[in-house]
Amino acid sequence: FGPGGGTDIVGTAEVQLDVAPPNRAAFWVYPFQATDFVVGETYDLYWTVTNMKEGTLMRFNLTAMAVDGHGHLHPTSWQTLVKETCSTNSNPEIMRYVGGSIPCTFKYAMQIPADLANRKVALVASWIGNAPSVPHRI
Repeated sequence: FGPGGGTDIVGTAEVQLDVAPPNRAAFWVYPFQATDFVVGETYDLYWTVTNMKEGTLMRFNLTAMAVDGHGHLHPTSWQTLVKETCSTNSNPEIMRYVGGSIPCTFKYAMQIPADLANRKVALVASWIGNAPSVPHRI
């Protein structure tokens, strides 16, 4: 709006949406929602990356971000670099629509560290190298 009110045009914008089939989407398979974990126990984490083929080897940086009472994310000291291979044979239960296909998933066995005890955290999987540049958050 103009300084005196009214409807002066001060700019224009264009929006583009890219819609992909669900079996080509990037998402966390497990955990797929807020989940309680026990310190010291090991849990298998599963995620997908857009358009991955069976046997693709990729490097990821997994980072834990603290979630405050307003839902804002804050860095923690926990992170790890992992190298994992995409597989359609890992058989995690997929709790979302995937268009009738089995997505290629990456798996990492994470032992829950003591410094994340009694905290709400979101895990961020950032891929390193030739892959999409948008991190997964769960």
